[in-house]
Amino acid sequence: MSYNEKKKPKVWLAIIVVVVVIVGIIGTVAYSQKGNIEALSYVKKYSGEERRKMLEDNEKVILDILEKLPDVKVQPLDEKAEKMFQEGKLSQEDAILIITGRAQTEDFEVEVAEPSNTSENGVPVDREGDGADASDDKTVQNVSGNQNNSPTTDIQNGEGVAEQAQPEKPSELENLIAQIYVLRADFSGQLDSLVGQAKAEYVANKGKNKAGIAGKYLRKATDLESSCDSQMEGILSQIDAEIKRTGGDSGIVSEIRSAYESEKSIKKANLLAKYNK
Repeated sequence: MSYNEKKKPKVWLAIIVVVVVIVGIIGTVAYSQKGNIEALSYVKKYSGEERRKMLEDNEKVILDILEKLPDVKVQPLDEKAEKMFQEGKLSQEDAILIITGRAQTEDFEVEVAEPSNTSENGVPVDREGDGADASDDKTVQNVSGNQNNSPTTDIQNGEGVAEQAQPEKPSELENLIAQIYVLRADFSGQLDSLVGQAKAEYVANKGKNKAGIAGKYLRKATDLESSCDSQMEGILSQIDAEIKRTGGDSGIVSEIRSAYESEKSIKKANLLAKYNK
């Protein structure tokens, strides 16, 4: 047998190893991009109305999953509350109180009353002059943590002031489920912001380099998604531990994860469709 004949098996073995490694790498990349690939397919396969219906159906799936946790009563943030949270007008703690039904969105709206130009007895008051009494300039606010429009209530006999009762705190499991809804609102708001930035940059560049701009913001969106996924897994790990501690079915965690992945794909499809308009 010649030297070349002896060498051939080793060469073919090396080639096979390289091919296997390359296939493995491609498979890993394809899996990591599975959500994006699925989102692109949703853009092509479904209309905006069909995707909206898919989101509604997925929301029902989530609620059905949560029905398996009898002690957990939660509801998504309404549109107004979600906007307030994304604008920083609602804290995470306040959002959790709304999600768990221990407060209403209206409880955290701030309303400022215009100062009156007359005193209580009808005498005109010069509010710009030195004689204006600062105590007459009454501002009515509803503050975070107070669910009854007033931080305190005066006792009629004047002997003291009674504090308003604070709402009952959510259970550990309710708090964790509510954190998922908070994470959803935060992620959606940041994605919308990225799309707005991408469109603004596209307009500023007069329609040039669309592919480059899309790639830039896709990377940012991917980083944001990775951060969201990491936080989600942390919450799911805590939910799993709490369910096991209370003797529940921890299989629910996998169902929540699946619904989360489906929702992400649909929402990303909506954003991709919006960017391409």
